[in-house]
Amino acid sequence: MQDFGDVEQLKALFAKFASPVRLKVRYDDSDLGQGIHSFIQDFCQLSDKLLWEAEEARGIPGIEIFREDGSPVGIVYHAVPGGHEFQSFLLALYNTAGPGQEVAPEVVEQAKAIGSRMKIQVMMTLSCNQCPEAVTAAQRLATLSDNVTAEIFDVIRFQDIIDKYKIKGVPCIVINDEHVTFGKKNINEMLALLQAAED
Repeated sequence: MQDFGDVEQLKALFAKFASPVRLKVRYDDSDLGQGIHSFIQDFCQLSDKLLWEAEEARGIPGIEIFREDGSPVGIVYHAVPGGHEFQSFLLALYNTAGPGQEVAPEVVEQAKAIGSRMKIQVMMTLSCNQCPEAVTAAQRLATLSDNVTAEIFDVIRFQDIIDKYKIKGVPCIVINDEHVTFGKKNINEMLALLQAAED
C-alpha cells in the first residue's frame, strides 16, 4: 500500500463527494504505465466513492476521469499523482463528484460560453510548486465546459514534448497544440488564454 499521507483527512474529503467518480487507467509496461496502475489500485481502496478499471494503453499511459454515469469529464493525467500534484488530483476528483470548488458565477458563465473545442495541456513536474495552480485551473474549466479538455503531463517523462515546445521551465501551458504560455495561471488567467485562442 502506498503512503497517501493523512488517510483520515482523505476519507473526510471523499465523504463530501456528491457522487462516485470513475477512473480509467490506461497502462503499459513503461515505468509510467506501471506506476499509475499501482497508484490507482491502492488509492481506490480508500473509498467506495472511487471506482476504477484498467485497460492496456493504445497510446500514452494515463488516468482518465469520468462521472458516475460514465461520461468523460475531459481530464487525463499522464502522471503518477504525487508531490505537489497530489492535491490538484484530489481537487479534480472533488470537482467531478461535486459539489466542487466554489467558482465565481461570471467565470462559470464564461466557461460555458466557450463555443470551440479547446484542449489545454499543462506540462508540469511533481516538484514544481508553481504548477498546481495552473493544473487546477485547467481541470476546473474542463469540469465547467463540455468544450474544454485538460491533459496533465509529468513532463520529465516526455522528452519529445520538451523538444517540441522547447520547454525550459514549468508550468508550460499549450492550447490546441499551438498557443504556448509559461508560468502559473489562476482560473481567470486560464480562461483569458482560452478566450484569446478562440478569437
